[in-house]
Amino acid sequence: MKEIEAKLKLSDLLIIKKANLIKIKEVNVLDIYFDNEFLKFKSKDKVFRLRKENDKCYIAFKGPREKHNNLIVREEIEPEISSFSDALTIIKNLNLNEIAKVEKIRTYFSIKKYPNLVITIDKYPFIGTFIEIEGSEDEVYAFLNEFNFDLKTTIQKNCAEIFIEYCKKNNLPFEKPEIDFTFQKEADFNNRQNN
Repeated sequence: MKEIEAKLKLSDLLIIKKANLIKIKEVNVLDIYFDNEFLKFKSKDKVFRLRKENDKCYIAFKGPREKHNNLIVREEIEPEISSFSDALTIIKNLNLNEIAKVEKIRTYFSIKKYPNLVITIDKYPFIGTFIEIEGSEDEVYAFLNEFNFDLKTTIQKNCAEIFIEYCKKNNLPFEKPEIDFTFQKEADFNNRQNN
């Protein structure tokens, strides 16, 4: 299945009221990304991910991002699985290494005018809040245009890549920032800064 989405950074949450978004649910998400020296997913712009979303678990494979001006377009397969810990054990026994860990608080929304869109607002440690609008290309663009999003501000990078850039720009002292992209690391960092 093809994933087609726009991702943008939000400075506020006014879009919820402006677009009359209907909150569906809020979940805590833990994503763990895997790779090894033989598969080299990262160098091929592919993703192999295990996700825990409250009490549900998913495993995902994403193909490389296709060239596109404003949207992220890539092949995605993401079935639900029954056990996060069993999947983690299997993945590690296949000699796949944990290369990134990402936490976020994700809120799902719907909108009556575009019932096929999946709209999420994600709060990340360190880097703030982002909106993702996923669906058909036509509906994603219609939503962006109707609510005056500047297409020049769409983001083609994933949030782990954004966090690594943030760490470099702000000289954050993380040896492996891709593993430190968690709310606990943010709290620990803020406590050190305040003491």
